[in-house]
Amino acid sequence: MLELPAIAKLIDYVAAGIGAVAGPLLEPWAARRHAKAAVIEAQGRADAQSILATSEAHQLQTIAQAQLEARRLFDPTALTQAGQRTDADVVAQAWQFQQEKRIQNIRAVTEAAAAELGDETVPGDGPDPDLDWAARFFSGVQDVSSAEMQELWARVLADEVRQPGSTSIRTLEILRNLDRRTAKVFQRLCALSTSLVAPIARVDLPDEIVGLGFDVRHQRLVIDQRVIAIRGSAASNALKDYGLDFGTLNVLNEYGLIISDYNSWRDYRPAVIPPSAAPAGPFRIDHADRHWVLLQDSGDTAQGELRQHGVALSSAGRELASVVDFEPDEQYLNDLRGHFQTQGLRLVEAAT
Repeated sequence: MLELPAIAKLIDYVAAGIGAVAGPLLEPWAARRHAKAAVIEAQGRADAQSILATSEAHQLQTIAQAQLEARRLFDPTALTQAGQRTDADVVAQAWQFQQEKRIQNIRAVTEAAAAELGDETVPGDGPDPDLDWAARFFSGVQDVSSAEMQELWARVLADEVRQPGSTSIRTLEILRNLDRRTAKVFQRLCALSTSLVAPIARVDLPDEIVGLGFDVRHQRLVIDQRVIAIRGSAASNALKDYGLDFGTLNVLNEYGLIISDYNSWRDYRPAVIPPSAAPAGPFRIDHADRHWVLLQDSGDTAQGELRQHGVALSSAGRELASVVDFEPDEQYLNDLRGHFQTQGLRLVEAAT
């Protein structure tokens, strides 16, 4: 199969979203990348860090100057002193400032996506970028200024380059309206979530399952993803001690990141391994960025459904969960082990 650099495909996506400036937009990033490598090789890490620090200081100075100019533009005293400046001048300069800021946002996200992709390759015979998707993506990302949210958008873009269709347009709209506070809460939800998954290699991925739970970054098909309520119903605040009280869940539901039934269930029996079998199989459980199976302690364990109740992520929530970084919660993991032990099962880490 013909492979091409993922960066080349990334440029195609940027071009589909904002036009022919895609290449030049990434040129500064490429130059810095090559310069960094050259400096590290020729002069040593200390000199390289000095040069990079100087570059970052220059960027901060540029931002500070832009903010100073913005305040000066809208300062009534300055306008009076200027005398000559008309309303049209103020509007024109304000518009220019806004457009420059939007370009900076797009550049930051594009460069972060390029860094995420690195030296990866993608199939050369893959589909062309979806023009509607690219338009929605860059329309949304142009107004994203916080570094944390830019990183999230960059990972979405990188995954779309790896596997077109990994994030739906509907999910982009949810992401566009997501504020930093809600993003932090969603990050917490992801840290506690457990997934029933079937590992699938990219070459074996049928077209019909794209967008139906396939996690590009981890090469897996997510059958179900939820925060298992191990002490009663989540609708009755069973997850409050873990930072997910009823009010918090309502916010996540309003954003379309979880389904409205906080006590829904899924049968996790496919991840159960009989006592005599090795801890590996077609289905597994993923939790806290680690792979697990449920090892049956004895042959006497009930063979019926293994219903796991809790807060299930929506399809949009599962798509975004695949690009969210989080800190594992060891206390919840220990409680989850105890939860399965009461059902005659041991949560055993599986080999990758």
